Amino acid sequence: MEVIIVNPHGYCQGVKDAIKLAIEAQEANKDKTCYLLGGIVHNEDTIRFFKDKGFIILDEKNASLEELIETIPEEQVVIYSAHGHPRNLEAIAEKKHLIAYDATCPFVTANMRMAEMAKDRDVIYVGAKNHAEATAFMANEKTAGFYDATGGRLEMFKEEIKEPLVIGQTTLSKKEFEDGFKAVRARFATAEAGLARCHSTTARQEALREAAKDGDCVIVLGSRTSNNSLKLFEIGLEECRDTYIVLGLNDLKRLELQNKKRIVLCSGASTSAKTFDECLDYLQNI
Repeated sequence: MEVIIVNPHGYCQGVKDAIKLAIEAQEANKDKTCYLLGGIVHNEDTIRFFKDKGFIILDEKNASLEELIETIPEEQVVIYSAHGHPRNLEAIAEKKHLIAYDATCPFVTANMRMAEMAKDRDVIYVGAKNHAEATAFMANEKTAGFYDATGGRLEMFKEEIKEPLVIGQTTLSKKEFEDGFKAVRARFATAEAGLARCHSTTARQEALREAAKDGDCVIVLGSRTSNNSLKLFEIGLEECRDTYIVLGLNDLKRLELQNKKRIVLCSGASTSAKTFDECLDYLQNI
């Protein structure tokens, strides 16, 4: 069996920085409890790692971020996720005298700054509905419209839209953003794309698309809660019928792979190098 390695990098730089910041926050505040607001990334193994280190995970699936931050006792530590957060949370944190750390990905921040600099232009956002990054952007920036990349639907929030600037969620595939942009251009000929995409996401997607053509099986290491991992899974399926998404080694061992000749292995941006190496070692020894 040959294993075609797409990206042996583990965490993308933004996730690495977020994890490093959270660990530094805990080390600097050993007498306090650290709370991850909404989790820090979309990966169960990474969340388990933080739980084992004593972090408290406040899951946005259970309540709004505003409700969750209110549950944190005064003068403790809160770490905002890599996906961004509504700015109104900062006032709540200040009122409760929380020690706040912001792990927002630089590309997410760049998109928000782009919207702020649009001045007299209207902004239309392309993203996955209810995704943490899209929710944060919409809460912080005035948007005239939203294109749901999951449902393929354009929603307009005002009657007159002038020369829209189209900004996309950083983890979307190239095709998803292009589809959204085309839908906007069909209604507003003067629309322009202003996109700050995660370089790691783009590189992984393009590399997988090419590699998958030469494999008889594609394995994506990542969580189904992770948008960028799901996009890799979808790209794999486009090129190879036998494509799987698994969280780690235990899930991988359940797959019937003995008859496969060329397996393409890649990982999402929130998958650790440790998980990648464990899975690679297993495949190479089947």
